[in-house]
Formats: sequence, C-alpha cells, structure tokens
Amino acid sequence: MAENDFLMRAVTRVIQISQSDTPLVQQLLSQLVSLMNTISNYPSNPNFNHNVFESISCLARYVCARDPSAVSQFDAALSPVFNDILSRDVQEFAPYVFQILSQLLDLNQGQNLPEHFKQMLPNFLLPQFWESHGNVPALVKLLQSYLTKDSAFIVSSNSISGILGIVQRLLHSRFLDECFQLLMSVFEFIPSDALASYITPVFSMLATKMSQTKSPRIRTSFDTFLFYIISLDKPGLNIDVIIAGFDAIQPTVPNFFEKIYGAVVMATVKEVINIENRRICTY
Repeated sequence: MAENDFLMRAVTRVIQISQSDTPLVQQLLSQLVSLMNTISNYPSNPNFNHNVFESISCLARYVCARDPSAVSQFDAALSPVFNDILSRDVQEFAPYVFQILSQLLDLNQGQNLPEHFKQMLPNFLLPQFWESHGNVPALVKLLQSYLTKDSAFIVSSNSISGILGIVQRLLHSRFLDECFQLLMSVFEFIPSDALASYITPVFSMLATKMSQTKSPRIRTSFDTFLFYIISLDKPGLNIDVIIAGFDAIQPTVPNFFEKIYGAVVMATVKEVINIENRRICTY
C-alpha cells in the first residue's frame, strides 16, 4: 500500500476547513476506518499514521458537535478496530486510540457511560498499558473522562482502588503532572462518602513521597493539589475534613497538618510556575 504523507495531510486539512459539513461523512468514516485497520498490521510511516488518526479525530469533533447523536455512529464504527489494536498491543497506535476514546466520551451527552466503555474500564487499569510511556498522558485523560462522565459507575464497579493504584504508580515516575491531574479529578468527581476511606491513605502516600525526595517539583505539585481540593469545598470534603485527614496520618503528632502546611506549602508555594496552577494556589 502506498502511504502518501502529503495526500493524507491534505485529507486532514480538508476535514478541518470544511468542518465536515458534507453528506459523505459515513463514507469518509468507513474509508478512514478501513485504512486504519490496514496500516495497523504494518505500522511503518509515523507521519501518515498520525494524519489518519488526526482525520478521524477532526471528523468526530465537527460532526458530533453538530449532531450529538452521531457519537454512537462513531463508536460503532471505531470500536471493533480499536479493540483489535489494543488486543494485539500495537504500541504505535495505542496512544491515538486512547485519545479518541476519551474524545468520544467527552462528546457523548448521555448521563451514563455507554455499556462498551464500562466493559473496557478494567483493561485500562492493567499495568501492561501503563508500561509504555507514550500511553500515559492519553490514558490519564481517558480516566479523567470516565470520572467526569460517570463517577457513580467508578464507585459501583470498585474501580477507585485501581485508579489510585495508577496514581501511586505515576507518583514514582516522571509523570508527576499526570499523577496529580488524575488525583485532582478523583477528589473532584468521586462522591465524598465513597472517597472518605481513601483520604488519609492518599495524604499519607503523598507525605511519604515528599519525605523521600528533595525535588521541589513534588512539593509544588502537592501545593497545587492541596489548594485545588480546598477550593472544591464540596459537601463532605471541606477544610475540616482535609485537616482531619492529614492529622490522622500521625495521630500522636499534634497538628500534623499545620506542620505539613508550614514546612512544605508555605515554603514552596511561591515556586509554582505554571500560570493556571498559580491561579489555583491564590485561592
């Protein structure tokens, strides 16, 4: 098969310019899915492959923005080949698959997760997908989409522990930003009653990590996380609950939260560089 980079880039550009205002959407989607299926067997041209997935993503974005019911059409067309790519562990394509799955979840206007997304969630918590560094940012975004869309299912499927296991894994990797992004989504979207038993273990995990490394990055990330969950001020997760969660780490040490706040937060919050994070820390 001749994989012409310029031609595929032109297809992507046409979709972007037209914003897919065409009666040929179904035909175009079918052709792109067929093409994706073919190149997944012999992924040899990164630029061409990128533009195939970019075309699919653009098509979904524009079509589903105009017609939200079209999300199910994209789901039905893409799910078989996506499942095949993931089952065969085509590492070059997995990040694209996770990105588009997240996009489809975000575009879905239903109140709950589609059934096939529920069935896929346990697979996304398996260590094998997280071993490839290229998968991590897209997988974190996908889990955030799950949490945003249907946190009740995360609770009922007993997936909180699995997601926090991912957080712990990322905490000890170079993906600190993704770690705290995922953790903030957990605290934002999981109902407080379901989160209650995890609060002190999570705080203890973070305190232990900070005691093991002198890196300022972990401390400024912690600062942002702490101010973020305080700013949520959701029922069952107010400042008193947060202080009690920290104090429970070492019950024999009076005012443990105050010590953490003084030694870590006040000492490092001025070092937060990211503009959005600085805005959070000014709460």
